[in-house]
Amino acid sequence: AVFALIPYLAVQIFARPIFTWFVDASNTKLIDLGVYSMRRFLLLLPIGCGSILVSQYFQSIGRAPVALFLAMTRQLAFQVPLLLILPQVFGYDGVLFSGPAGDALAFFVACFLMQRELKRLHKCEVEECRAAHGGMTPVEWIDKLGLLTPKTILAHAVHLTDADIERIRERGAVIAHMPNSNRKLC
Repeated sequence: AVFALIPYLAVQIFARPIFTWFVDASNTKLIDLGVYSMRRFLLLLPIGCGSILVSQYFQSIGRAPVALFLAMTRQLAFQVPLLLILPQVFGYDGVLFSGPAGDALAFFVACFLMQRELKRLHKCEVEECRAAHGGMTPVEWIDKLGLLTPKTILAHAVHLTDADIERIRERGAVIAHMPNSNRKLC
């Protein structure tokens, strides 16, 4: 995010000097139009980078179809159609805002897919624990290790069995619920 934010701020703050590197400084109309256009087209660059990062995450875990879907969604599914539609309504500004609008829509799709991935990962933790420890749940495993005591504070504890809940109560351990985080894990 920092790598996207620094160039973004540089372009937004220093748009005029940057643009004058490429055109004659005496052509003020062109410079004004260029600065106006550059600032608007790159308006949501940081969140556009967020969808790219999510796409790279899926690529790195071997889920290339999801990564390809995210990469193509940004330009083909959103920016190109918006580039055809928005100018009909907003004229030149429609052309400029097709990029940021496409970035925003792609970002929402990326957030949705990442939220599903986080839920999948959390459920995998329980399955992996059961596979590695003879069918025991994480609560059963930490109890077997002698770590489930009245001094134990469990974080989240979203995917518990009825037996896990009873075991936690019997041992006097407590759960620290984080409603915003837990909402994303369920």
